[in-house]
Amino acid sequence: MTGIDKPILLGGQRYRLREVTADDAPAVLLLFETVFGERPPDGWYAWKYGETGLRGRALGLWDEDGALVAHYAGFPRRLLWHGQPVDALQIGDVMVAREKRGLLTRRGPFFQVAVAFFAQWVGTDRPFALAFGFPNERAIRLGVRLDLYQDLGSVKNLRWPARMQRHSWLWHSREIFPDDADFESRIDTSWQEMQRNMSNRVLGVRDAAYLRARYTNRPGITHHFIHVARRGYGPAAVAVARPAGTTLRWLDFIGPRSALAATAAALQGLAARLGLEQVETWASSAAQVDLLASGAEVAETAAYFALALVSVCPDETLGSKGWWLAGDTDFL
Repeated sequence: MTGIDKPILLGGQRYRLREVTADDAPAVLLLFETVFGERPPDGWYAWKYGETGLRGRALGLWDEDGALVAHYAGFPRRLLWHGQPVDALQIGDVMVAREKRGLLTRRGPFFQVAVAFFAQWVGTDRPFALAFGFPNERAIRLGVRLDLYQDLGSVKNLRWPARMQRHSWLWHSREIFPDDADFESRIDTSWQEMQRNMSNRVLGVRDAAYLRARYTNRPGITHHFIHVARRGYGPAAVAVARPAGTTLRWLDFIGPRSALAATAAALQGLAARLGLEQVETWASSAAQVDLLASGAEVAETAAYFALALVSVCPDETLGSKGWWLAGDTDFL
């Protein structure tokens, strides 16, 4: 499939729409800093878009002066749809320069990069069957209004207080590290149990290769990996978390439902030891159902679950059966 590179006329001004390459990294970083108010750490672009990283795909819109004014990206994610593999793109790094946001119409920069991105990579006879993302309220409303997205429901912020508490005698937990000899085998064992236990869910693959690419290889951030296991022969799980301000952000969980309560308790204890106030995660409706039994408090809406309308899905269960946590979103 040939790459996109074409001129576009918008509001009487000329632009160029084309694929983003490694040579464009400085322009992407500048737009990111302008839009989000922070500059990513060194190595961030290679981690997200490099061939040895997350292999992101992106389209950009450049003005006549050669400035990048809009950017739309997606990152390959293998899903298990009730046990069957489906190749998807997770939408991310959606950016429009502030001075161009008045053109959020069917002829505007956001619409142009999104439509071209989907035409290139998503849908029937394309490399990826579907594209999904987790936009804020303003972005989901815009995407729905422009007939780009389907709103599949809200993602809630869940909280637990930080506190030291003893596990049930049935469970024990400890921190594991990426250079441990059994790091990968513990994750893959937990992932196998998660697949068996949640075969009725739509899951993003969470094997050791994914966790290394997503978390351990991310520059500028140190993650905690907590292994939770039932004493004797029984289920095991791995949680991924990182401090953010006064909060321990619970990013990911790999394991069966039966380990969720013990995992939440282990993270509450970790938060207390780190001097933090609480544990938080983002959870889709399916994940909320499973996490409420662990004593979670459902707080405000954190994001929305969007599906690109051009997507080709095996069935209609993604909204109700999609199991997402904070780490499944745009790389918190």
